[in-house]
Amino acid sequence: MPKFPEPPLSSSQLVVVGAHLSGFPLNHQLKECGSTFNRTTTTSSTYRLYEIPSTNGIRKPGLKRIVDDTTPGCCIEVEVWNIPNEGLGKFLGLIMPPLAIGSVELFDGTWQKGFVCEPWGLENSLDITASGGWRAHIRSLEAIKETPTPLTEKDGKNIHSKESSVQRRASRQPRGDRCEDPIKT
Repeated sequence: MPKFPEPPLSSSQLVVVGAHLSGFPLNHQLKECGSTFNRTTTTSSTYRLYEIPSTNGIRKPGLKRIVDDTTPGCCIEVEVWNIPNEGLGKFLGLIMPPLAIGSVELFDGTWQKGFVCEPWGLENSLDITASGGWRAHIRSLEAIKETPTPLTEKDGKNIHSKESSVQRRASRQPRGDRCEDPIKT
């Protein structure tokens, strides 16, 4: 297994799942606290990912650990950031419910602090686990916007809405334990 850079002694590692990913709307919050990118990886195969209702106009996912044997989980793509301890308090103050910081198990079996979602925040959310991560989910939504949906009724009505195609894709069987090692050496 490859060795990843250890964070400086005055930093902590933080697992980022959605709007704080590189190139996404809230990534600037990490950078303003002096955080540096460490690596891209995945969670263990015991998680599900949901698009939670937006409270501030920014789309966000909620990560949920699966603890029962009846619901399959999946490896979810995440980023690990090194956040300076002196900026951690400021950053924590920016996290709005239902998101929280909790323990997240990574693919390599290590545990890091990272974004999770409080259970009440998953009410009325869309299960997007099958996408494999927030970045892939957003890409699929952009592709749907750009791809014309076929008309299949004589009167020209579109019988496949964008929402239903997203829901169909998200309801596919997740990859579960078949997750591959995200680390390319």
